[in-house]
Amino acid sequence: MQKILVTGHNSFVGQHLLPLLYAQGHQVFGIGRPAKLPSISKHLNWLEGELLGDLSDELFYLNLKYKPDIIINLAASTGKAQITLEDMKLSNIKAVKNLLNFATKSDCHTLIHFSTISIHGNVPEQIVSHTTGMYGSDFYGQTKLESELILQNSPSDLGIYSLRLPAILAKGAVNHWPSRILEDLLRNKYVLVDNPESKFNNVVYVEDIFRLVSNLIKTAIPGFSAFPIASRTPLSIKEIVDEVQKITNSKSIIEYRYKSRPTFIVDDSYARTIHKYKSMSTIDAVSKYVRESCNDYTS
Repeated sequence: MQKILVTGHNSFVGQHLLPLLYAQGHQVFGIGRPAKLPSISKHLNWLEGELLGDLSDELFYLNLKYKPDIIINLAASTGKAQITLEDMKLSNIKAVKNLLNFATKSDCHTLIHFSTISIHGNVPEQIVSHTTGMYGSDFYGQTKLESELILQNSPSDLGIYSLRLPAILAKGAVNHWPSRILEDLLRNKYVLVDNPESKFNNVVYVEDIFRLVSNLIKTAIPGFSAFPIASRTPLSIKEIVDEVQKITNSKSIIEYRYKSRPTFIVDDSYARTIHKYKSMSTIDAVSKYVRESCNDYTS
């Protein structure tokens, strides 16, 4: 059993990870802001307890008495809600700096940070790996990159892992390309799809993330590493859209067009080789997500 502190535990990913961590016998505490209390309560079954406060507030983390073995940082502001740029800096940069200081102070040995593939920005290459450079991302990606740099420059003996995540699939997932395609097809709307022959594996199912987290918990060593993960066996964009249309039995009219904007697939061989990461194939991940979501849509 490990003592695990999860920030952003009431997030979409947190709601899926908490019961899995609980089932493994870990003692899990969550950090959440007091304003979120009404919606947090439904997840108390998976938590040993809650620590209510704002991680960007230095007084809050300085007064924390809990000493976890492991911290999983899910907390972030994506900019999709009505959030100011200053709020995003506080949530994605200042909070990570405070969290790192807390981890060092509390003798925590492992920090797993959820980052994003979008830190790379407009990648000109066709493949993104752990060695790919940065090409100017949006403000969300910039703040997540800055948080990674804070972790990378840590002088502590922590084992720090930054997972550069693509679209996360699970029942109820929204706000990414697969979810938008699914929603349009379920509503039988006209759908315009770019670059149908481009290959795509930029998704990961939440259970695959959990298995990787479990591996990192068991094998963590001091130092910093950052790397992407994704699904295996890329498909063309058209193959994915065709699969979603088949499962949903959609009557949508789908039009394809070719654009010059760059597209890429994710090479996650580093995670697979070094950290024994395993994942669903792209077709299995998309199909599972669509079928589970369709059950909700029709119920």
